[in-house]
Amino acid sequence: MIFLALFLSLFLSLSAQQESLDVYVTTQDSTILRAGPGFEFDRLAVIPLGTTLQAVERSAGTRWIKVTYEGQTGWVAYWLLIWTGDLFTLPEFKAPLPEASSGVYVTTTDFSSLRAGPGLAWERVDVVPPNITMAAIGRTVDARWLQVDYEGQTGWIIYWLLSESGQVFSLPIDGVDPRPFIRMEGPGRGRVVLAANVSWSSAWIATHRYSWVLAPLYNDLVNGVYRLAQIERIWRTMDSGAQANCDILVERPVFRTIAETSLEIDMAFRPMTIALDSAIQETNRAITRFEDACGRGELFVTESEIESALAEIQDANRNYILVFSLLRSFESR
Repeated sequence: MIFLALFLSLFLSLSAQQESLDVYVTTQDSTILRAGPGFEFDRLAVIPLGTTLQAVERSAGTRWIKVTYEGQTGWVAYWLLIWTGDLFTLPEFKAPLPEASSGVYVTTTDFSSLRAGPGLAWERVDVVPPNITMAAIGRTVDARWLQVDYEGQTGWIIYWLLSESGQVFSLPIDGVDPRPFIRMEGPGRGRVVLAANVSWSSAWIATHRYSWVLAPLYNDLVNGVYRLAQIERIWRTMDSGAQANCDILVERPVFRTIAETSLEIDMAFRPMTIALDSAIQETNRAITRFEDACGRGELFVTESEIESALAEIQDANRNYILVFSLLRSFESR
């Protein structure tokens, strides 16, 4: 009985091996034989239309089939073939892990869209089959999207379609495109808040008939410009590649809303108040952006964050200049 069981086991094993070898593929067109399972591998030969070959191996995801043609062993894309037998009985090729300088690898758990950027709105550049291991080279701030290198292409895959190996949060924050990121000094024991305590004094304001409107506008303008200069200095420091100090925070300017009854007295006040309100909001956005960066677990800013902050600062500067010009026009009234 023991002999019979061993015989049956050996017979079934040989039958399974024979079944896996009994897979043949026939080219439906002129087909390129490549050195590896992917478009990035060198061409070895062109197989003519209608050539039938024995398949010996398959890639992960079964997108590439290994054959031997005229003494050369290589790979052909499955969609250029028709076959007899079950492709899934072929042994699966286990590619060596790609080089990952980060030491982080990801493996697809399902068919996964490879996108040009980190988000569903970005163009899908490829579809990665399940069980493909790739080098991870970047991430978004929250690591919901990971940047990978797949068959010579760089793209983004959402995290829930991946299993991870390594410290994902050690990957650089690349944002939309790979750029160097800048680390900032961490918060210390005590913080210095840069504030302005400026009051505007002008002889003409004291005697001007609209002084109750113009004086607070001037004070808010001067305070806003002063604080904008402080936060601009911080963002310019990071833009130059130097470190910013999170111990120094800038106090937010405040816009004191002018009563509607005052605006109705002279409609010329309204453009000033709108421009000043916008300038102060833009100043505060640049301040908030810096505070958010300092409050993250990892202290970093990306190049795109710097560009956004400097754009807000530029808009604020334009609006402050407009307010100053409009206020000056009142001096002769």
